[in-house]
Amino acid sequence: QSPVVVADDGSSFELSGRWVFKAGDGDYASPTLDESDWTEVRLPHKWDKDLDGFGWYRASFVVPRDFAEKALTLELGKVDDADETFFNGTRIGKTGELPPDYEEAWSLFRRYAIPKDIVRPGEVNTLAIRAYDGGGAGGLYELEPRLHAFEVWRCEDALLMMNLDERERTFAYDLDDEFIAFDFWERELLGRLSKLHVTLKPHA
Repeated sequence: QSPVVVADDGSSFELSGRWVFKAGDGDYASPTLDESDWTEVRLPHKWDKDLDGFGWYRASFVVPRDFAEKALTLELGKVDDADETFFNGTRIGKTGELPPDYEEAWSLFRRYAIPKDIVRPGEVNTLAIRAYDGGGAGGLYELEPRLHAFEVWRCEDALLMMNLDERERTFAYDLDDEFIAFDFWERELLGRLSKLHVTLKPHA
């Protein structure tokens, strides 16, 4: 199993190449960092329960060229206990709180949007994860099979949509058939629809 990058059209690719790890903390987010003294690891990975504090993971990979114009999301997995995650040196998200205001979030699955302007299609890109463990074993410890954050059920001429993520998400959904949109409150015909853009609150 590996972390996955998912596009808004449902296509995806796995980050199944070489992963390295280094205990401790430092300025390790740069894409040009020398990794010669880092340890190669296989995911999922936990570090020793006697090693509390910071640890970093890094991976380099090529983003396929046909993902150039797509909205991408990193489905990372679960990190024990808190993390902040960088794509090509830019922070794309964090879960939990790092010291000095430490707050654990070991049970939450990490999903982070990747801004289009930092992605280099057809070139080598770098992912860096700064993890913090406050006690016991730590690490990038669980890579669940990918759960689609957006589910759609169609019942005759109606659509039921649900956001299964822990965060508010905006989704694009292509309709198989054209729908006629009607504003019930204004009693106004809005026209034909072939694609929906929907923003949903967590678990809504």
